[in-house]
Amino acid sequence: MTNYRVTYWLLFCLIFTGCNSSPYPLAPVSGTVRVDGQTLSGGSVVFRCIADDKNKNVGKAGYGEIKSDGTFVLGTFANTDGGIVGDHHVMVNCQLEGQNPSLVKIGLERKFTVVAGEDNVFEIDLTSEDVARGAENERRFQESRGG
Repeated sequence: MTNYRVTYWLLFCLIFTGCNSSPYPLAPVSGTVRVDGQTLSGGSVVFRCIADDKNKNVGKAGYGEIKSDGTFVLGTFANTDGGIVGDHHVMVNCQLEGQNPSLVKIGLERKFTVVAGEDNVFEIDLTSEDVARGAENERRFQESRGG
Protein backbone atom coordinates (compact mmCIF):
# COMPACT_ATOMS: atom_id res chain seq x y z
CA MET A 1 0.00 0.00 0.00
CA THR A 2 2.86 2.41 0.80
CA ASN A 3 4.41 1.90 -2.67
CA TYR A 4 1.13 2.95 -4.29
CA ARG A 5 1.02 6.12 -2.21
CA VAL A 6 4.55 7.03 -3.22
CA THR A 7 3.79 6.31 -6.89
CA TYR A 8 0.62 8.41 -6.85
CA TRP A 9 2.38 11.25 -5.05
CA LEU A 10 5.23 11.27 -7.58
CA LEU A 11 2.77 11.18 -10.48
CA PHE A 12 0.80 14.05 -8.94
CA CYS A 13 3.98 16.13 -8.52
CA LEU A 14 5.13 15.52 -12.10
CA ILE A 15 1.76 16.43 -13.58
CA PHE A 16 1.21 19.61 -11.59
CA THR A 17 4.75 20.99 -11.59
CA GLY A 18 5.12 20.67 -15.35
CA CYS A 19 8.39 18.77 -15.07
CA ASN A 20 10.30 21.92 -14.07
CA SER A 21 8.98 24.07 -16.91
CA SER A 22 8.72 27.80 -16.35
CA PRO A 23 5.30 29.47 -16.18
CA TYR A 24 6.94 32.53 -17.84
CA PRO A 25 8.87 32.84 -21.11
CA LEU A 26 12.63 32.90 -20.52
CA ALA A 27 15.56 34.07 -22.63
CA PRO A 28 19.32 33.73 -22.06
CA VAL A 29 20.87 36.61 -20.10
CA SER A 30 24.56 37.19 -19.42
CA GLY A 31 26.91 40.08 -19.14
CA THR A 32 29.78 41.84 -17.44
CA VAL A 33 29.82 44.21 -14.45
CA ARG A 34 32.45 46.95 -14.24
CA VAL A 35 33.25 49.73 -11.77
CA ASP A 36 35.12 52.66 -13.29
CA GLY A 37 36.07 50.45 -16.24
CA GLN A 38 37.50 47.66 -14.08
CA THR A 39 35.68 44.31 -13.88
CA LEU A 40 33.96 43.64 -10.58
CA SER A 41 35.34 40.38 -9.20
CA GLY A 42 32.54 38.94 -7.13
CA GLY A 43 29.03 39.65 -5.94
CA SER A 44 25.72 39.12 -7.68
CA VAL A 45 23.17 40.70 -9.99
CA VAL A 46 19.42 40.53 -9.46
CA PHE A 47 16.92 41.20 -12.28
CA ARG A 48 13.45 42.07 -10.91
CA CYS A 49 10.57 42.17 -13.38
CA ILE A 50 8.69 45.45 -13.70
CA ALA A 51 4.91 45.27 -13.45
CA ASP A 52 2.82 47.19 -15.94
CA ASP A 53 -0.88 47.81 -16.62
CA LYS A 54 -1.20 44.60 -18.64
CA ASN A 55 0.76 42.31 -16.34
CA LYS A 56 0.64 42.73 -12.55
CA ASN A 57 1.97 39.21 -11.84
CA VAL A 58 5.44 39.54 -13.28
CA GLY A 59 7.13 36.45 -11.88
CA LYS A 60 10.26 35.56 -10.01
CA ALA A 61 13.47 37.59 -9.93
CA GLY A 62 16.52 36.27 -11.77
CA TYR A 63 19.88 35.90 -10.03
CA GLY A 64 23.44 35.64 -11.33
CA GLU A 65 26.71 35.25 -9.49
CA ILE A 66 29.44 37.63 -10.64
CA LYS A 67 32.57 35.57 -11.34
CA SER A 68 36.15 36.72 -10.77
CA ASP A 69 36.35 38.01 -14.38
CA GLY A 70 33.26 40.21 -13.88
CA THR A 71 30.91 38.05 -15.95
CA PHE A 72 27.56 36.61 -14.91
CA VAL A 73 24.92 34.26 -16.30
CA LEU A 74 21.37 34.79 -15.08
CA GLY A 75 19.10 32.06 -13.72
CA THR A 76 15.48 32.32 -12.63
CA PHE A 77 14.13 28.82 -12.04
CA ALA A 78 17.46 27.01 -12.50
CA ASN A 79 21.07 28.22 -12.21
CA THR A 80 21.53 29.44 -15.80
CA ASP A 81 18.09 29.21 -17.44
CA GLY A 82 17.94 32.95 -18.21
CA GLY A 83 15.59 35.77 -17.28
CA ILE A 84 11.89 36.32 -17.72
CA VAL A 85 11.13 38.15 -20.96
CA GLY A 86 10.25 41.80 -20.35
CA ASP A 87 11.50 44.87 -18.54
CA HIS A 88 13.59 44.66 -15.36
CA HIS A 89 15.08 46.78 -12.60
CA VAL A 90 18.60 45.55 -11.84
CA MET A 91 20.47 45.53 -8.56
CA VAL A 92 24.17 44.75 -8.14
CA ASN A 93 25.28 43.33 -4.80
CA CYS A 94 28.98 43.47 -3.98
CA GLN A 95 31.25 43.18 -0.98
CA LEU A 96 33.34 46.20 -0.03
CA GLU A 97 36.87 45.60 1.17
CA GLY A 98 38.36 47.41 4.13
CA GLN A 99 38.16 47.51 7.89
CA ASN A 100 34.41 46.87 7.98
CA PRO A 101 33.62 44.79 4.91
CA SER A 102 29.93 45.05 4.15
CA LEU A 103 27.46 44.13 1.45
CA VAL A 104 26.59 47.01 -0.84
CA LYS A 105 23.38 46.97 -2.87
CA ILE A 106 23.43 49.22 -5.91
CA GLY A 107 20.09 49.77 -7.61
CA LEU A 108 20.42 50.89 -11.22
CA GLU A 109 18.13 53.59 -12.58
CA ARG A 110 18.27 52.27 -16.13
CA LYS A 111 15.66 49.74 -17.26
CA PHE A 112 16.97 46.49 -18.79
CA THR A 113 14.81 44.63 -21.33
CA VAL A 114 15.09 40.85 -21.83
CA VAL A 115 13.99 39.99 -25.36
CA ALA A 116 12.55 36.59 -26.37
CA GLY A 117 14.57 34.59 -28.88
CA GLU A 118 17.77 36.57 -28.33
CA ASP A 119 20.97 36.15 -26.34
CA ASN A 120 20.61 39.15 -24.06
CA VAL A 121 24.11 40.38 -23.19
CA PHE A 122 24.32 43.38 -20.86
CA GLU A 123 27.29 45.55 -19.98
CA ILE A 124 26.65 46.99 -16.51
CA ASP A 125 28.96 49.95 -15.97
CA LEU A 126 29.05 51.43 -12.49
CA THR A 127 31.04 54.32 -11.09
CA SER A 128 32.75 54.80 -7.74
CA GLU A 129 29.95 57.25 -6.97
CA ASP A 130 27.35 54.49 -7.53
CA VAL A 131 29.22 52.24 -5.09
CA ALA A 132 29.58 55.06 -2.52
CA ARG A 133 25.85 55.84 -2.81
CA GLY A 134 25.02 52.15 -2.32
CA ALA A 135 27.31 51.96 0.73
CA GLU A 136 25.72 55.07 2.25
CA ASN A 137 22.20 53.72 1.65
CA GLU A 138 23.19 50.43 3.30
CA ARG A 139 24.72 52.29 6.29
CA ARG A 140 21.51 54.30 6.77
CA PHE A 141 19.42 51.15 6.50
CA GLN A 142 21.53 49.38 9.14
CA GLU A 143 21.29 52.40 11.46
CA SER A 144 17.50 52.50 11.08
CA ARG A 145 17.40 48.87 12.21
CA GLY A 146 19.54 49.64 15.24
CA GLY A 147 22.65 47.98 13.75
